[in-house]
Order: sequence, then structure tokens, then C-alpha cells
Amino acid sequence: MELSRVFDGRKFMWDGIAYAGPAEADRAAESYRADGFEVQSCVADGQWFVYSRRVPRDAASLSQP
Repeated sequence: MELSRVFDGRKFMWDGIAYAGPAEADRAAESYRADGFEVQSCVADGQWFVYSRRVPRDAASLSQP
């Protein structure tokens, strides 16, 4: 599976887990959303994959020591 994937022109990272069904993937996606991530999922070869991304809220968060 691809470690990263582009959806709508934005790069998302795979969470590293191949889910056996949509219910498991949906639970994982909701957990990521609750933590402030954008989430996309897809299915391939009978397995579900969850991709997420989070953009820093401001430039200050990029330069923390």
C-alpha cells in the first residue's frame, strides 16, 4: 500500500493498518477526526485503508524548540 496519497490535491499519510472491514476503518477515521485530523479512506483488494493529515494552525507551531 502507498505510504502517502493525494486526495483533492492534498497529501495524506497512511496510518499503517489494513482494516478488514468498513466498520473498523470508520472507527479509526472518527478517532483521527476527533484528534483534529482530516481523514480520507479507500478500499483495495478487499481491505480498507485510512489516510490522514493535519495542518499546523499557525507558523509558531512549526518553530517550537
